Amino acid sequence: MVRSVTRLSHSSGDVTFGEIRRERNRLAFDRHWKMPYRWNVYGPPGPVEKHRWLYERLPEAREEVSKIGEPYNRLEGADSRLGVIACGIAYPYVREALDALGVEATLLKLDTPFPLPEEMVLRVLESCDRVFVVEENEPVVEMQVRDLAQRRKIQVEIYGRYENSLLEPWGELTHERVRAALARFAGVEYRPPSPPASDMADRVAPRSSMLCAGCPHLGTYWALKMALARRGGRVPVINGDIGCYEQGGYGIAAKVIEPSFSEESRRYRIEAPYEMLDTNYIMGGGYGISLGMWHAGYRDGKVVGVAGDSTFFHADLPAVVDSVVNRANVLLVAMDNRWTAMTGHQPSPATGLTARGAETSRLDIERVARAMGVESVFRADPWDLKAMQDAFERALDVLDRGEGPALVIADRACTLQAIRMKTYRVERVYTVDEDKCIGCKLCVEFGCPANGFDHERGKAFVDEVLCVGCGMCAQVCPTGAIVERG
Repeated sequence: MVRSVTRLSHSSGDVTFGEIRRERNRLAFDRHWKMPYRWNVYGPPGPVEKHRWLYERLPEAREEVSKIGEPYNRLEGADSRLGVIACGIAYPYVREALDALGVEATLLKLDTPFPLPEEMVLRVLESCDRVFVVEENEPVVEMQVRDLAQRRKIQVEIYGRYENSLLEPWGELTHERVRAALARFAGVEYRPPSPPASDMADRVAPRSSMLCAGCPHLGTYWALKMALARRGGRVPVINGDIGCYEQGGYGIAAKVIEPSFSEESRRYRIEAPYEMLDTNYIMGGGYGISLGMWHAGYRDGKVVGVAGDSTFFHADLPAVVDSVVNRANVLLVAMDNRWTAMTGHQPSPATGLTARGAETSRLDIERVARAMGVESVFRADPWDLKAMQDAFERALDVLDRGEGPALVIADRACTLQAIRMKTYRVERVYTVDEDKCIGCKLCVEFGCPANGFDHERGKAFVDEVLCVGCGMCAQVCPTGAIVERG
């Protein structure tokens, strides 16, 4: 079993390749491979037989794991009555902490979390009075170690994230958390390092990740916010999921309010595109949760589901069918920027390119939605805030009549990718006419990283290095103070 964790998945490094085989294996499908009921997944007694087959393979898997030695599984310093079993990414944390604390311990470096190399684990359990299992996430290894000790009737104290917890069973490991836990385990003094004296905390503003300058999602969220605000009174719920647009729920300037049905929550005013999303769940969750809320009877305000073009095709088509068949009175938003932008600008079905970059058919969200039975489809360019807001208001009119679902498509390619692909050139930038600027900060509230505010002067400004000339901030400004640079 391979166990990935956050620090491992988000790390990178140089790789030295061995010999690369150029020949291609011949692909074949053996219909008569000795597995019960061949490859069928369902239908009795298939699942039961396959479950049995898996358990019958476990002894073989344990035998294979027992043969795995260095550099994956190894024992270090086997003369101490204190034992530590460190799994995967936890090992370098533990090794560094033991050295820093000056603690001698029998350390098992473990890279095979299931099944365990039982003989190596038994050497630790039988030679130590106390054993500390250090691992990321759920106590998978710890529970197996406890089971092994019980089966072999070994009297040893076991610590970890479950019982005798030295590490909370939530959150990821850090050097400091592991060092503090090992100090308690070994009974040695540990003083966390004091942060270096600095006034940077007072000088640097709190930051969160932001959408790019000129990102179409900024215009989409702003137009949606304005359209919902014009409806007034009731509490809309906006559901999103993963993608660049998930930053619509990060809340750079979010307020802390009382939960549930308090009056404060009912009066809560959305301040920026980064505070739009009320829920942010798995891929496809924006549409799916919206339908679930509608089916459950939420009627205190409009229910909105947000998705990108990649998510629309990969995870939301069943939800679109559900909304049509069951006449769900919800607003679906498709932010079509043509690319799977968040994970590195891979092509989506809306791009017109295969994964290898060859030209192919470009699927059009509107045509697909109409073919699936969505009658009310509205499309606009999010760089045109008035047109985008008008599209949302027309869709909300459909919901007011109880004739949903309605779909709004925000139709503009990712700005960053358009510049890279040379389908868009930055031919103009914007600046602020300070004589007209009244310091209302509405352009800053819009959320584009190219917009800022000089508190000493009480005036807004545009960072001309970041500006891509989209003109959205100029449309937001109530006094016309943001103008093209001459």
